[in-house]
Amino acid sequence: MKKGFFLLATAFLVSLVYGEETETALIYGKRHFFSVGTPEGWIVDTSGASEGIPHFAYPVIYTNIRSLMPVYIYARGGDNPTGKTNNLEEFIDGDTNFFLKTYPGVIIQPRKIEFKNIRKTEYLTGRYEVLDFLYPQGEHETVVYIDAGETVVTIVYMARKKELYEKYYNDFLFVVNSFVFLGRQKPF
Repeated sequence: MKKGFFLLATAFLVSLVYGEETETALIYGKRHFFSVGTPEGWIVDTSGASEGIPHFAYPVIYTNIRSLMPVYIYARGGDNPTGKTNNLEEFIDGDTNFFLKTYPGVIIQPRKIEFKNIRKTEYLTGRYEVLDFLYPQGEHETVVYIDAGETVVTIVYMARKKELYEKYYNDFLFVVNSFVFLGRQKPF
């Protein structure tokens, strides 16, 4: 009963903060529970949850595309399996090294964006990094890495063409600005 009340209260609070018309996704794992908003005109697909991507969103106009989605945003939590505090720099190094090996020619560069909602709290260290991944085929991906102690939250924005990246960039900012880390355990 207590957990059900907490979930309803959380959903209510998030809807008050981000408006009634904003669909809010609750994302959880062994050591993380957070929410992100869904931009107007976007659809959330949760079918990738079993593959570690519980929140995958894309513009509704691309509903019938099932192969290479032209533009998307996803959020996930990467828990440290030992329960120890993650090292944000080590996490990012592992991620970037994987991409450099897997995608020859990718250019990775830091991007300076200030997010006032990512600050030191009971669960967040207040540290985050933003990186751009520019692929040789023209794709542009921006990843926000958020240090939540035992978890690194990633919010990823990918567009396969420059004009799509620019068109939906504000929707990506909306998702990151709506991010709220709610705790270490899901309340249900």
